[in-house]
Amino acid sequence: MERAKRYGIPLSLILLDIDDFKRYNDSYGHLEGDKALRALSDVIRKKLRACDSAYRYGGEEFTILLPETEAEDALLAAERLRIDFENEILTPLPGRKVHLTVSVGVSRYIPAEQPSAFLERVDEAMYKAKKQGKNCVLLAPCCRED
Repeated sequence: MERAKRYGIPLSLILLDIDDFKRYNDSYGHLEGDKALRALSDVIRKKLRACDSAYRYGGEEFTILLPETEAEDALLAAERLRIDFENEILTPLPGRKVHLTVSVGVSRYIPAEQPSAFLERVDEAMYKAKKQGKNCVLLAPCCRED
C-alpha cells in the first residue's frame, strides 16, 4: 500500500471464500477439508505472478495482493481462479467426485485509504457474491473505472 501511494501505481486485492465449506467439512471430515484448502492454495499458487502474494486469511478464506494491477485486470484474474477451482476434482470418498466453488470479492486500493477500509470493501464484495448465489466474482462498487 505504501508503494502504491508513493509511486501512484495501482494495487488490487482479491478475497476468496470456499462456498459451503462447513458442510463439506461436516460431511467428509477435517482431513478432507484440509485437502480442499490445499487444492485451492495450489490453484492460487499456479496462477500467481512473481510479484503477487497470497495468504490464508481465515478458516477457508484466502487473500491475494496484486501490485501494479488495475481492478479490471484483477477481476479477470479472480475469474480464472474461480473457474480453475470449480474444475478441481476432489475425491473425499472412494468413487465420490466433488467440485467445490468459491465466492470472490475484488477491490482496488484507493490512495490514502486505511488498510481496514480496503479489507472491508473487498470483504463486502465477497459477501455480496455469496448472497447472489455463490460461485461468482464481484468488484467492490467504488472501484468501477468508467
